[in-house]
Amino acid sequence: MFRMYPEIFLSKGVIIVEGRSEFGAIPEFAKKIPGVDLDGKGITIIQADGKDTIKYIYIILKKFTKCVAIRDNEDNNFDEELIKNENETYTTTKYRNFEAEIVNSVNILKLIKFIIKIDPEKAGGPYINMIRERIPETRSMDLVEIMSKWEKLKLGKVEINKDNLIKTLEDHFKTPLFWSLFAEEMTLKEVPECYKNIIINSNRIMT
Repeated sequence: MFRMYPEIFLSKGVIIVEGRSEFGAIPEFAKKIPGVDLDGKGITIIQADGKDTIKYIYIILKKFTKCVAIRDNEDNNFDEELIKNENETYTTTKYRNFEAEIVNSVNILKLIKFIIKIDPEKAGGPYINMIRERIPETRSMDLVEIMSKWEKLKLGKVEINKDNLIKTLEDHFKTPLFWSLFAEEMTLKEVPECYKNIIINSNRIMT
């Protein structure tokens, strides 16, 4: 960890996240929140590469710098004492993981469009087929035409199963680049509250 993030020693504080998806998204989330400037405050974001290590990274970093941490809300009591302690800046997501937070926070059709744009063959293919099945006028359109007329199509007829969408994201898009790009297109209102709170909290305590 210290080899990967040598800037920890120079930073005024650290945000610890569980995985690569959050690592890519949170800097873009922060840019949308008025009055927040992570770089200006000298705040570093690091990924723990899993919930099994995030507790120990948090405990170690607290010994010499200010830090906040957020992990996925999956059933596990290995760090319950930190989560329940109001004096600790250590929390979990509301939903079970980052992908579930996004699916329950953003405009789903915007997310589907972005998935198709990035990976029209594998991940986006089932959604293109779903659109063509539910909206007859799209059956004669190629992908470019569907994307160009996206806002005019009656996509409300396409029922999106949230669990399947979360699985698609988990299987195909656990990368910082994908989530950095999509987070850039999100509005402040679409940023999940748990991440908004951790960013605001970090900005407040690391002054």
